[in-house]
This record gives sequence, C-alpha cells and structure tokens, in this order.
Amino acid sequence: DPLTRQLAARALAWTDPPEATALLEPLMQDPAEEVRTELLLVMPRLSDPDRWRLAERGLDDSSPFLRAEACRLLGGSARAEAGAQVLPLLGDRDTLVRISAAAALAQLGHQPALDPLQELARRTRDEDERAYYLEAARRLGG
Repeated sequence: DPLTRQLAARALAWTDPPEATALLEPLMQDPAEEVRTELLLVMPRLSDPDRWRLAERGLDDSSPFLRAEACRLLGGSARAEAGAQVLPLLGDRDTLVRISAAAALAQLGHQPALDPLQELARRTRDEDERAYYLEAARRLGG
C-alpha cells in the first residue's frame, strides 16, 4: 500500500537513524510516484551524510516533478560533484526540469554550465523560460 510506505518513510526520517539512507533508498524504485516524492520531501531531515544518494537517484526518475525536485535539493547541497550530476538535465525534455537544473547549477556556482546555459537561452523561443536561463548564466558570471 503506497500510503503505508509513505508514512513509514516519514516516520523513519523523523527518527533519523544513522542507517536511514540505506533503509529508504530501495523505495526510490517504488512504482508509486507519491512514495518516491515522499522520500525527496523528507530527505532534508536526515543527518546521514549519504542522504544525497536519494536526490541523485531522483535525477533519473520517470516523473518530471521528481527530477526537478532532485535538482533543487542538489542545488542546495554545496557538494562539488552535484554540478556535474545536474548539468545533463539542462537537456531534459521537460521545461520545469530544465529550469530547475539551471537554478541549481547557478546556486552551485558550476562554471561548466555557463556555455550550455547561454546556448539554451539562444535556442529557447519562450521568453519566460529564456529569462531563467539568462539569470542562471548571469549568476555564473555570463
């Protein structure tokens, strides 16, 4: 039952045992999107240094919402490797994911994203979407 798995994930995050990530990570393959979403929502509560693996797994999720949320979480992580993990999502088929990736890369200060962001801004026809890419590029010094 998805609701039971969601509540179990929430309860585990509240108790925050040292092995929380190892216990929660298999649920990132749960067929119910709401269960996978719950994992990303509770991830910031975990003190386990491996908790970022949950967000990393979310980058490849079938749900655009989860991919976007994973970008947002990794953008706030200040982890050196996060930029390289998020950068490919600038090419995602979903606009929300691309915008979330751009914001995360700017927040991380990931300089290798500057040229791809500027190129994306040149190719994008939607003015509002282009503004997100230009702002992210500006924050990176472009």
